[in-house]
Amino acid sequence: MTYPMWGIAVGLALMFGVSLRRYRRSLQRKQEIRWLDEHHVLDRLRRHLGLPLAK
Repeated sequence: MTYPMWGIAVGLALMFGVSLRRYRRSLQRKQEIRWLDEHHVLDRLRRHLGLPLAK
């Protein structure tokens, strides 16, 4: 019975680690997008590519 309990514990730890990593990456991506927006990099890229400006 001990091995199944260890398996469950390891599985839960792996799921927690993966979800935490995805959450941290999404936060990092949001910060990057915010920085690009504040520094008008996105507008310059859209103008360069001939895309319509947002907002």
